[in-house]
Amino acid sequence: MVTVFIILFVLTLLYAGMADRMPTLVNLLGVQGLLLFGTAFFELRDVDMMNFSFIIVETIVVKGILIPAMLWRTIKKNKITRETDPTVTRFQSLLAVTVIIFLSFILSNSIHQEHLKVGYFTASISAVFVGLFIVMTRVKIVTHMIGYLILENGVFLLSLAVGNEMPLAVNVAILLDLLTSVLLLAFLVDKVGERFQAVDVSQLNDLND
Repeated sequence: MVTVFIILFVLTLLYAGMADRMPTLVNLLGVQGLLLFGTAFFELRDVDMMNFSFIIVETIVVKGILIPAMLWRTIKKNKITRETDPTVTRFQSLLAVTVIIFLSFILSNSIHQEHLKVGYFTASISAVFVGLFIVMTRVKIVTHMIGYLILENGVFLLSLAVGNEMPLAVNVAILLDLLTSVLLLAFLVDKVGERFQAVDVSQLNDLND
């Protein structure tokens, strides 16, 4: 069952790499949150109830519901419907993401560690680099935010790739950092949209103290 969740997660990366509609990208983040919960539910067998409860909050409530809801509010308020001027075409994006996933799989199989789970490691490294790819090739601030969130989902999977224990303190620190970043970026998008009537990263060059 876990393998199914990992495969579906990788498929969301392929879709996110070529998607240009903001609602689609936001929905994919919500789907990833649910997939991460399913993966953690079947994988984490030795965690205590406190850690498991926190994982439920982190994946379903925060990643699956709260953050997508915040992004939906941002794109609706600023009337952002799609990524209008990506630096690469959809076909080029699909090709690049496919290459990223393929190279991540090769890298995973080249690391001979007893406790390393190849499927998790492939999906996690792919998510990190796909998130970076989205940040580098898109111009909307919101899309940059989504790329960062996909990258963070990869970090979550990476913790599963190296074992089945996830310290609560580490999870709390990551989650607080994630929520703070999303809140600040959402505020920034609103202010840039009010000032310039656009939310491209190019507009940040015109901001003054």
